[in-house]
Amino acid sequence: MSRTYMFLPKIIMLTFLFFVGCTNVTEKSSIQNAIMINKDFEKYYNIWDIENAKIVLDKMKYEENVNLNYELIKNNLLKRELKKEELLKIVVNIKYAVEENNLQNIGIYLENTVSNRLKLKELEKYDFTGIKVYYNEIEFYYENAEVITAFVYFDEIRYYLVKFSLNNNSWSIVDFLEKGES
Repeated sequence: MSRTYMFLPKIIMLTFLFFVGCTNVTEKSSIQNAIMINKDFEKYYNIWDIENAKIVLDKMKYEENVNLNYELIKNNLLKRELKKEELLKIVVNIKYAVEENNLQNIGIYLENTVSNRLKLKELEKYDFTGIKVYYNEIEFYYENAEVITAFVYFDEIRYYLVKFSLNNNSWSIVDFLEKGES
């Protein structure tokens, strides 16, 4: 048998290993990229940044080796977007309830705790006529949200931190503190 034929299986084997090795590097790189995109999606999803979560999801859709149910995730994002809008409407309703001195309307959003009821009773003692209410952008994290509100009466300003929680598919105020309290 000639020496050329003896080296042929070795050459074929080396060529095969070279191509398999290069394919594996590309596959690993693709998987790492998908993991990175998944972490970005998770971050945006947890802080309710729906627009960026959609962008990352669209990128994930075209990644190899990403096993996801695209339509299910997209539907979940839509539900989350609706819940985000719902909370914004609640904050606006609370703003107008205070400005119209109608604090009973706030009670429907309170989580039923003794502490919250006592705080509401204390607030009901005051006349809020002439008070303007302002609020900052709502900050979300997982199933919770916070908003800082400012009650302005002429040159006096009082700040409140209002904490919300999404339980049983509805938002409720779990706590509200005057800034400076602990």
